[in-house]
Amino acid sequence: MAVWGPVDPPAKLGIRGTYVAVDWDICTGCGICLKICPKQLYDWVETSDNPISEKKAFPARESDCVQCYTCETKCSVQAIRVTFGGPPGWEGAVVLLMLAQIIVGVIYGALFGPYLGIEILRYVGCMVLAGGLLFFVSIAIYFPKKGKPGKGKGLMDTTVVVDSGTYGIVRHPQILGCMLLMSASILISQHWLSAIIGIPIIVWLYTELPKEEEGLTLKFGDAYKRYMQKVPRINFVLGVIRLMQCRRREVKVDR
Repeated sequence: MAVWGPVDPPAKLGIRGTYVAVDWDICTGCGICLKICPKQLYDWVETSDNPISEKKAFPARESDCVQCYTCETKCSVQAIRVTFGGPPGWEGAVVLLMLAQIIVGVIYGALFGPYLGIEILRYVGCMVLAGGLLFFVSIAIYFPKKGKPGKGKGLMDTTVVVDSGTYGIVRHPQILGCMLLMSASILISQHWLSAIIGIPIIVWLYTELPKEEEGLTLKFGDAYKRYMQKVPRINFVLGVIRLMQCRRREVKVDR
């Protein structure tokens, strides 16, 4: 666990944590964060002889944080700072492998042609690549304005459910974009190595979606539950059909 700032016990204890950082020099040990955290990531740590409090909240499981910001907003002395830390540990390595599979596969197909020589699959792959890029960049397009990240927060630190644009078609456009880009890499390169790397990662991404949605439900509550009922997970065909039906109903109401 990272420790930031000057440390000179028992008066100066510094800041503990990285993605969930608690300033022990101002923490009063009220315990509100331990009570309200939906993931129970805090533990008590004894800080004997500290002039402010003899126990502090410690973010022992900060990697479990879903960025609901409840602890940050409820802390009366503003001792907590929550930020999005990206995929932890081995998941970060998988993301790098995914990016390598996409880039190398597309470049290989562009420079040397498809390994199996099936041109029609390469053309399909190019179309899938274009669609995948559209979904993949959705976060950069919609999150800064529609997600309303807090002041000084990062792109992923949204405070409201984004349900417009590609997020009105599927609930996880960036994940869908990754799946499509990896599929495009396989189709364009037609190389066995691209398939061996890409297919397991695509399956892994899909199996991770329920876990992701559990965290988003904890973060946004009923608003996200309503969103789940309205927009499909990654089925973009169904999402387009539902969106068109919704638009038709809106037109009828306006008339």
